[in-house]
Amino acid sequence: QAEIERLEKEIARGEDKLADERFVQRAPAEIVEAEREKLERYRRELDAIRS
Repeated sequence: QAEIERLEKEIARGEDKLADERFVQRAPAEIVEAEREKLERYRRELDAIRS
């Protein structure tokens, strides 16, 4: 349960960051891509735990 909550918080944080147009426009492309990859990894982990 604690792991699910942690992943949900990380997913929310990542979504907020990527929804911020200023972050996406100003951050280096590799940083934005790393955030997208982390977000996807957290989603996969959460799906695996819930399955």
